[in-house]
Amino acid sequence: MLSQRTTAEEWWRSVEATVAVALARAIDDPIIARGREMGRAIAHRFCPEWPDAAAAQAAYERHNAEVRATIAPGRLFEWRPADGWEPLCAALGVPVPDEPFPRTNDAAGFRTLARLDDPA
Repeated sequence: MLSQRTTAEEWWRSVEATVAVALARAIDDPIIARGREMGRAIAHRFCPEWPDAAAAQAAYERHNAEVRATIAPGRLFEWRPADGWEPLCAALGVPVPDEPFPRTNDAAGFRTLARLDDPA
């Protein structure tokens, strides 16, 4: 499955408001600091020019193209969280749940979890 945003620009706007802020901010908590160091390493592996917006968007597009080139077309399922349950459940051959699709990974929730709105 290739889960993605609508466009690279939308993806970057989301990352820039959440992950990029979290990776750039220093907090004294050693557990959070270790997590941020790991996140920085992942970001630089994904895009060596991190956090350059154009380079990150190009890396996003390159990643999606590599997945599409690697996985046989009949085996690759492309999905966006906004698509909800129906296409996901159809691809998996399972019934659609009787509950709303969860929307837990939004910017506000991330900012709270990462303490981005706490005073530095």
